[in-house]
Amino acid sequence: AVRSNVGAGDASLAGFLIAGGAGPGALASAVAHGAAAVQLPGSLMPTPPDLSPATVTVTSDVPLDRPL
Repeated sequence: AVRSNVGAGDASLAGFLIAGGAGPGALASAVAHGAAAVQLPGSLMPTPPDLSPATVTVTSDVPLDRPL
């Protein structure tokens, strides 16, 4: 559940950079960090126990007719 979107972009960028700043692994890390941030109150930044990287799937094989 979303508790706050404050800092979600900052957390996403941090996750991206922590993972090397390039490639699918960095994107997955960014998504995990951003998702964790919105589940925390206020402007708290996620810590490793807050992250769920196993729930993030990055793929380039997405059907173009798939509804968003």
